[in-house]
Amino acid sequence: MPRVKGTIHVVAPANLVWNWIIEPEKYLVWNTDFKEYKIADDEEGKVGTTYYMVGEKGGALMKIDCIVTEWVENQRFSFRGTSKDVKAEGTYAIEPAGEGCRVAFEENLELRGITGKIIGALFVEKAKTGNIEGSLHNLKRAIEANLSA
Repeated sequence: MPRVKGTIHVVAPANLVWNWIIEPEKYLVWNTDFKEYKIADDEEGKVGTTYYMVGEKGGALMKIDCIVTEWVENQRFSFRGTSKDVKAEGTYAIEPAGEGCRVAFEENLELRGITGKIIGALFVEKAKTGNIEGSLHNLKRAIEANLSA
Protein backbone atom coordinates (compact mmCIF):
# COMPACT_ATOMS: atom_id res chain seq x y z
CA MET A 1 0.00 0.00 0.00
CA PRO A 2 1.78 3.19 -1.13
CA ARG A 3 2.05 5.85 1.57
CA VAL A 4 2.11 9.49 0.49
CA LYS A 5 2.40 12.66 2.51
CA GLY A 6 2.94 16.38 2.35
CA THR A 7 3.21 19.37 4.69
CA ILE A 8 2.88 23.13 4.42
CA HIS A 9 2.98 26.17 6.71
CA VAL A 10 -0.12 28.37 6.64
CA VAL A 11 -0.16 31.85 8.17
CA ALA A 12 -3.57 31.45 9.81
CA PRO A 13 -5.00 30.13 13.07
CA ALA A 14 -5.71 26.40 13.36
CA ASN A 15 -9.49 26.87 13.60
CA LEU A 16 -9.57 28.65 10.23
CA VAL A 17 -7.46 25.95 8.57
CA TRP A 18 -9.71 23.31 10.16
CA ASN A 19 -12.79 24.85 8.55
CA TRP A 20 -11.16 24.78 5.12
CA ILE A 21 -10.43 21.07 5.54
CA ILE A 22 -13.77 19.88 6.93
CA GLU A 23 -16.33 22.05 5.12
CA PRO A 24 -17.27 20.44 1.78
CA GLU A 25 -17.74 23.68 -0.17
CA LYS A 26 -14.35 25.01 0.98
CA TYR A 27 -12.63 21.65 0.46
CA LEU A 28 -13.68 21.62 -3.20
CA VAL A 29 -12.08 25.05 -3.72
CA TRP A 30 -8.56 23.85 -2.95
CA ASN A 31 -8.61 20.10 -3.57
CA THR A 32 -9.10 19.89 -7.31
CA ASP A 33 -9.10 16.07 -7.31
CA PHE A 34 -12.79 16.11 -6.42
CA LYS A 35 -15.87 17.54 -8.11
CA GLU A 36 -18.44 16.64 -5.45
CA TYR A 37 -18.39 16.17 -1.66
CA LYS A 38 -21.59 15.32 0.22
CA ILE A 39 -22.05 14.49 3.90
CA ALA A 40 -24.52 11.62 4.12
CA ASP A 41 -25.43 11.93 7.83
CA ASP A 42 -27.79 14.44 9.42
CA GLU A 43 -25.30 15.01 12.22
CA GLU A 44 -21.80 15.79 11.01
CA GLY A 45 -18.59 16.49 12.81
CA LYS A 46 -17.86 13.31 14.70
CA VAL A 47 -16.27 9.90 14.42
CA GLY A 48 -18.55 7.67 12.37
CA THR A 49 -19.90 10.43 10.11
CA THR A 50 -20.20 9.16 6.54
CA TYR A 51 -19.74 11.12 3.35
CA TYR A 52 -18.86 10.54 -0.26
CA MET A 53 -16.68 12.29 -2.77
CA VAL A 54 -16.65 12.10 -6.55
CA GLY A 55 -13.44 12.57 -8.47
CA GLU A 56 -12.54 12.38 -12.13
CA LYS A 57 -9.73 10.06 -13.17
CA GLY A 58 -8.88 9.56 -16.81
CA GLY A 59 -12.20 11.01 -17.94
CA ALA A 60 -14.27 8.66 -15.77
CA LEU A 61 -16.06 9.64 -12.56
CA MET A 62 -15.17 7.69 -9.43
CA LYS A 63 -17.27 7.78 -6.25
CA ILE A 64 -15.47 7.13 -2.97
CA ASP A 65 -17.52 6.32 0.14
CA CYS A 66 -15.84 7.60 3.31
CA ILE A 67 -16.18 7.43 7.07
CA VAL A 68 -14.60 9.70 9.69
CA THR A 69 -12.29 7.62 11.90
CA GLU A 70 -10.77 10.41 14.02
CA TRP A 71 -12.05 13.90 14.87
CA VAL A 72 -10.09 16.18 17.20
CA GLU A 73 -11.37 19.66 16.43
CA ASN A 74 -8.75 22.07 15.09
CA GLN A 75 -6.10 19.31 15.29
CA ARG A 76 -6.77 16.01 13.51
CA PHE A 77 -9.20 14.65 10.96
CA SER A 78 -8.84 11.05 9.75
CA PHE A 79 -10.92 9.06 7.32
CA ARG A 80 -11.19 5.74 5.54
CA GLY A 81 -12.48 5.67 1.96
CA THR A 82 -13.36 2.88 -0.45
CA SER A 83 -14.52 2.52 -4.02
CA LYS A 84 -14.42 -0.34 -6.48
CA ASP A 85 -10.94 0.81 -7.56
CA VAL A 86 -9.27 2.17 -4.43
CA LYS A 87 -9.00 1.84 -0.68
CA ALA A 88 -7.57 4.85 1.21
CA GLU A 89 -6.85 5.91 4.78
CA GLY A 90 -5.81 9.50 5.40
CA THR A 91 -5.14 12.05 8.12
CA TYR A 92 -4.96 15.83 8.18
CA ALA A 93 -2.96 17.12 11.16
CA ILE A 94 -2.80 20.78 12.19
CA GLU A 95 -0.17 21.98 14.68
CA PRO A 96 0.65 25.51 15.86
CA ALA A 97 3.93 26.70 14.32
CA GLY A 98 5.28 30.23 14.49
CA GLU A 99 2.79 32.74 13.14
CA GLY A 100 0.28 30.17 11.96
CA CYS A 101 0.27 26.43 11.78
CA ARG A 102 1.78 23.44 10.06
CA VAL A 103 -0.65 21.37 8.04
CA ALA A 104 0.29 17.79 7.24
CA PHE A 105 -1.59 15.25 5.17
CA GLU A 106 -0.71 11.58 5.02
CA GLU A 107 -2.54 8.91 3.04
CA ASN A 108 -2.17 5.18 2.54
CA LEU A 109 -3.56 4.04 -0.79
CA GLU A 110 -4.35 0.65 -2.22
CA LEU A 111 -5.41 0.31 -5.84
CA ARG A 112 -7.51 -2.81 -6.22
CA GLY A 113 -7.08 -5.56 -8.79
CA ILE A 114 -3.90 -6.84 -10.43
CA THR A 115 -3.57 -3.84 -12.75
CA GLY A 116 -4.03 -1.53 -9.77
CA LYS A 117 -1.32 -3.30 -7.80
CA ILE A 118 1.15 -2.97 -10.69
CA ILE A 119 0.26 0.66 -11.37
CA GLY A 120 0.24 1.42 -7.65
CA ALA A 121 3.68 0.03 -7.08
CA LEU A 122 5.19 1.91 -10.01
CA PHE A 123 3.36 5.22 -10.29
CA VAL A 124 0.90 6.10 -7.54
CA GLU A 125 3.34 7.20 -4.86
CA LYS A 126 5.11 9.73 -7.09
CA ALA A 127 1.96 11.04 -8.80
CA LYS A 128 -0.10 11.26 -5.62
CA THR A 129 2.72 12.98 -3.67
CA GLY A 130 2.83 15.72 -6.33
CA ASN A 131 -0.93 15.97 -6.22
CA ILE A 132 -0.94 16.32 -2.42
CA GLU A 133 1.72 19.02 -2.53
CA GLY A 134 -0.29 20.93 -5.14
CA SER A 135 -3.47 20.66 -3.09
CA LEU A 136 -1.73 21.85 0.08
CA HIS A 137 -0.35 24.86 -1.81
CA ASN A 138 -3.89 25.57 -3.05
CA LEU A 139 -5.12 25.37 0.56
CA LYS A 140 -2.47 27.83 1.73
CA ARG A 141 -3.27 30.28 -1.09
CA ALA A 142 -7.03 30.08 -0.50
CA ILE A 143 -6.76 30.67 3.25
CA GLU A 144 -4.16 33.41 3.12
CA ALA A 145 -5.98 35.22 0.27
CA ASN A 146 -9.18 35.23 2.34
CA LEU A 147 -7.31 36.65 5.34
CA SER A 148 -5.96 39.56 3.31
CA ALA A 149 -9.26 40.28 1.53
